[in-house]
Amino acid sequence: MAGTALVQVFRRDVTSLLPLLQNPSNIALAYPLVDIGQRGTEDALATALMSYGDLDLAEYYLNCGSRQLEHAARTWAGIHGYTVFTQPGYGVGGQWGQGV
Repeated sequence: MAGTALVQVFRRDVTSLLPLLQNPSNIALAYPLVDIGQRGTEDALATALMSYGDLDLAEYYLNCGSRQLEHAARTWAGIHGYTVFTQPGYGVGGQWGQGV
């Protein structure tokens, strides 16, 4: 995926990539940005979910380990008519800060 490669290039500081999330065609960048888990990116990631996200991205946020992104995902779910159930030890997707 080109987004993952792009994030790897900017791995030390991904903040210059955040404006790309303002375009719905770039929403896939959110996944590797979550995996990098750079502090200060959470607001842009949450905004991208609210603006262009889908159920898959919301689930990724729910299970990534960032409380702020989990809250954004729960909010997104409520707005879109979903209910979030929590089960210990169950999670899918990347982990905040695990890297790409």
